[in-house]
Amino acid sequence: MTVKLLIDYYEADHMPDEMNLLYRHGHFCHTFSKVQFNRFFKLGRRRELAKGEVIMRAGQPQTKLYYTERGECTAMANRREVGNILSHRFVGEISFLQYLKNSKPGAGVSPCDSRARASATVIAKKGGVIWEWDHEDLTRLLLEEMDISNAFQSYCAFDLGMKLMAVNDQKTGLSTYLQAKVTTVAKNVGNKNEREEGERDQADKVGN
Repeated sequence: MTVKLLIDYYEADHMPDEMNLLYRHGHFCHTFSKVQFNRFFKLGRRRELAKGEVIMRAGQPQTKLYYTERGECTAMANRREVGNILSHRFVGEISFLQYLKNSKPGAGVSPCDSRARASATVIAKKGGVIWEWDHEDLTRLLLEEMDISNAFQSYCAFDLGMKLMAVNDQKTGLSTYLQAKVTTVAKNVGNKNEREEGERDQADKVGN
């Protein structure tokens, strides 16, 4: 075990209370180990979200990924409300995933040239707390750390499923299907925490 890995485990075990709450309430435990979660969020910037603040504007290139820790946002297209974004949801993750794909070696596409434009304007309904990541910084991390990249992309599938269930909560058939897909994602990556505990035990032995 390297010194860096020992430090990563120590920091993950001593996260502030608010980060432990976010890990649980945001359901990141479904796909992220605490070490992966801590490294992912250390790269982001947490800030207050003001009522009426425009997070992204339709037609403009997207350069950031967002996550609503607390609060509620409205998505507007053609001057009409097309949906609500609740707490503990990513905003702009599909565009970021496309940017990440185009950034991989051999993609043959310039990620900046293919940067997606926002399809809707997203406005904060009320004050809250939001996280934001710069596309380039986060891409660098995910291309270097495939375990974190896999955890993030699995979480995006979970996140999308929850969004679709919220929109279609009265359509029983689709909701049941999406719930099954979400459960499958959780089961496929649910052993990450068990592996982390085993690795932590090894790290403790080396540290002693």
